[in-house]
Amino acid sequence: MQKKIGFIFLALILCLTLGVPAWAGESITPGDKYQNITPYYQYIASIGADFGIENNGYTISTGNLTYFQNYDSVIKLTLQRSTNGSSWSNVKTWSKSFSGSGYHSLEEGWYVAKGYYYRVVNTSEIKNGNTVLETASYTTSATYY
Repeated sequence: MQKKIGFIFLALILCLTLGVPAWAGESITPGDKYQNITPYYQYIASIGADFGIENNGYTISTGNLTYFQNYDSVIKLTLQRSTNGSSWSNVKTWSKSFSGSGYHSLEEGWYVAKGYYYRVVNTSEIKNGNTVLETASYTTSATYY
């Protein structure tokens, strides 16, 4: 009888330790791991850029910046091109200064040549006088033309 109770007790312990339930999480592919992480900025509420190429090679580049403190800002848009999509060179740069808080944007156009990948980089600064308080950058996805 004692052997039978010992055997049942041992079987119960094995069932409790080996029967731990497991759940499968969602599949994450490399590169997607940090997709939803947004950097924290002290002054900048949002930064963005947009880029398009028309059939005749005319590009429209737009950069925007939102902040809520009463400082100055600079939006610098850089049009870049690449032959392989990984090594980039600057084609054209535009810059505009703004005063006061709120939403600010810069839109410019330029003709480009066929046979390259193109993208736009928005590098924006929040300034107090000549002191740069914060810098942020946003890069559009590449477009082949």
